[in-house]
Amino acid sequence: MRPLGRGREIAPGTIVAAHLHRSNALDVYDAWNEPRGCRVIAKTLRPDRLHKRGARARLVREGRLLLRLTHPHLVRAYEVHDVERPAIVVETLTGATVEHLAFDGGQPMRGVELANLGAHLASALRHLHAHGVLHCDLKPANVVAEHGRAKVIDLSHARPPGRMPPGNGTWCYMALEPVRGAWSTPPPMRGDWESCSSPPRSGPTPSLRSRRTWTSTTRSSTPACRSCGHAGRSSPAR
Repeated sequence: MRPLGRGREIAPGTIVAAHLHRSNALDVYDAWNEPRGCRVIAKTLRPDRLHKRGARARLVREGRLLLRLTHPHLVRAYEVHDVERPAIVVETLTGATVEHLAFDGGQPMRGVELANLGAHLASALRHLHAHGVLHCDLKPANVVAEHGRAKVIDLSHARPPGRMPPGNGTWCYMALEPVRGAWSTPPPMRGDWESCSSPPRSGPTPSLRSRRTWTSTTRSSTPACRSCGHAGRSSPAR
């Protein structure tokens, strides 16, 4: 089934401006939020996935986590709608994902810029872990660099420490625990830190380069991981 068209209401007061991205379970839209008078990003289930209870639960859980765990280096959520067509509404980020900085050419980032992004990323992870939450899908495509500030996005795989299903996340950035479906316990929540600090499981370690905006670069899905070429970028749970 086709995504919602321009002008359709995706949630109360939130109107579709453009379809940005389609995953296995979700559609992501650039939208206008009337109550706030600004652009937002809206995530909802695909029209042909509305019957998927697991996908519905993950989307609503992600929105509630973002509402509860407000932090300068996590994308900010505005609304969660647990209705027939569930949706979450989050802020629009105008920066570039680290994936695009790494692979699209241009001038390399300076050491001080990389150090700042690393510090912001560590701050976001510390906040999540302090509240008993593992991100579980930390990768360059889920970190946005915006005006010198890093913001972590996409908590759709987030979960508390403990035994997890094998393959929860993106294969080439997984720590050993999610690959094996083993336990991940605090401290130190090793899985997220390994995803943050280690190069991909296969392929070269990229340098960070040019920028694009998050909204423009999510208009089409990429079939394979750009670091290692693995066809399954993230688990089917998405």
